[in-house]
Amino acid sequence: MTVQPTPEDWHLNSVIGRYPGRISNLQSAPAFETIVEMLTNAFVQSIYRNECRFATDKRDDWRAVVQFPVLPQLYDLFFNARTGYRAQYWISPENGESKNAHCIARIKRHLWGLPDHFDAREIVYERGMPEQDVGSRSVSRDFFQQSFDNQSAKIWICERHIRGVEGFHTDTPIEGAGRLGVKRWAAQAPLPPPHYGTWLDLKGGYLTGDQGKNRWLRARAIHYTGYT
Repeated sequence: MTVQPTPEDWHLNSVIGRYPGRISNLQSAPAFETIVEMLTNAFVQSIYRNECRFATDKRDDWRAVVQFPVLPQLYDLFFNARTGYRAQYWISPENGESKNAHCIARIKRHLWGLPDHFDAREIVYERGMPEQDVGSRSVSRDFFQQSFDNQSAKIWICERHIRGVEGFHTDTPIEGAGRLGVKRWAAQAPLPPPHYGTWLDLKGGYLTGDQGKNRWLRARAIHYTGYT
């Protein structure tokens, strides 16, 4: 039986946010499955409203990237609640990977209604340089499907926005985060400033075998530190 962290394991005493009700929202967090359902609904709405941002991401090979907006309360539940995404990795790396796969499976099926080909931003990395948007390109739905069918597909908070313009990407600032009182961790409880918006980031796997970051190393990093 999976044991969620208790309020003693995962307390919010130092979390300070400018949004009213942030603490009560986190303290009354629903089960992870409910959070996933809320994320899926938000994703469907973002597609319907044409709010999703699509990109291809290149290191040695290509992978698919999708970013979509969620309400600040849902962003907080997903990342910072003791029933949320990081809490699943707190339980164990294996549990975290299982819940990540479940979340990706629920969300990605709604991508298959996209056109056969559509425009996406092209993001590239060069050694020693930040990631850079080099323009738009036409991508296929099949490419996105293959990338998100990869076991290394993952979801996380959006730390660098796809802006739709060429240039280097910059990190999204974290405002009024405070720290989670979580055993083993010295991790923050981020919530971006309102003008940046609260977005989540879906990344598929690279189409070759080399994934850049081993998913089990990532899982253990989140388990022991709360970050990756």
